[in-house]
Amino acid sequence: MAKFLYVYPGVTELASQCHIYETDDLAPGVYPRDVPLKQQDEWRCVGLMNSKGKLVHCIPEHFEELNSCVPLAGGLCIRLAREPA
Repeated sequence: MAKFLYVYPGVTELASQCHIYETDDLAPGVYPRDVPLKQQDEWRCVGLMNSKGKLVHCIPEHFEELNSCVPLAGGLCIRLAREPA
């Protein structure tokens, strides 16, 4: 199973900003965009992107990963590498 960062496309009146979520343990072949809304309550918000694709806020553990992908875009899905056991 994999862990992902997902830039959720803006669907509110603040469409110029997108929340960035971390998802845990999705089944193989399943991506965040395919998860029904009712299951997304378990996701953790880890950051915020502005309309220019730049990070406005991000928790430290994901800053480097997300900042290396700037400019970001709604719908971006980053599969995180698993740490060695």
